[in-house]
Amino acid sequence: MSKIYLEIRSGLGNQLFQYAFGYSISREFNKELVLCPTYFDKYWKFVLKKILGKEVRSFRLPFFIQNKIRLASRTEADQIQNNPDITTIREEEYDNASMRSVFLSKNDFYLKGYWQNPDLFSAHFNDLVVQIAPSFRLSEKCMELLSRMNDRMVGIHVRRGDFLTNKSFGACALEYYTQAMQYLSSKVRSPQFIIFTNDKSWVLKNFPPAFSWTIYSNDNDKYTDIEELYLLSKFQSLILSNSTFSWWGGYLSFRNDRHIVCPMSWFLKKEMQDESTKLINSDWKQIKNKLELF
Repeated sequence: MSKIYLEIRSGLGNQLFQYAFGYSISREFNKELVLCPTYFDKYWKFVLKKILGKEVRSFRLPFFIQNKIRLASRTEADQIQNNPDITTIREEEYDNASMRSVFLSKNDFYLKGYWQNPDLFSAHFNDLVVQIAPSFRLSEKCMELLSRMNDRMVGIHVRRGDFLTNKSFGACALEYYTQAMQYLSSKVRSPQFIIFTNDKSWVLKNFPPAFSWTIYSNDNDKYTDIEELYLLSKFQSLILSNSTFSWWGGYLSFRNDRHIVCPMSWFLKKEMQDESTKLINSDWKQIKNKLELF
């Protein structure tokens, strides 16, 4: 059986896009999927930290995929990239149709890209929903919220932090969240908003007291991001931020009676924003928003 070697990089949301695409291709063309998390190897994390001046994200997929996945070592991944018999597929060099025609060959392939287009893996949505769930025992705090979750609870993901200094992204301004809360207040009876955020001080200072809201807080630092994404996917009603992490919370929420609000503007960088239309599900409510930087 020929192989699909899949490069994994960046944060959890991007890792999930990469996995979803690689899994879909491996199933569609009957190839073995091998994940190559080279960028999270200790050596590369050290090198990239020196270059970027900050810590590299963590490799989270083994904690968030129920399927058994095969991982290539750094040495194996280096050999793969330098092997002339393995065809490298770079996302920017192919469209969906031409790329799929290439996979019909018996070659091994190395995939490089972010693959942020649900059309690339939507045929395997049901498989992915089952697979993408924490592979460890959930914390008591997480289980407690799951046990009392009801249709009046509305999840909100507020992403700020590094987005405030990234000129390609920017963070959704307060007005977006306020309008989204007003909109869902017309859809949900006496909503109780549960906020997931990496900027608690900003939320505490700025979110309007007219709404009933609380910040979800979990001291389990090891798995907080995985548990938070899993919880987001369980709400009937959800307000997304402009992040791939947030997007997956909405995508995995498969209830027919759901209410999902998302921003119209996902990126400050024009070419990225032009591509973002692929991310928006037809039943999501888009609200016009501003993106701000420090």
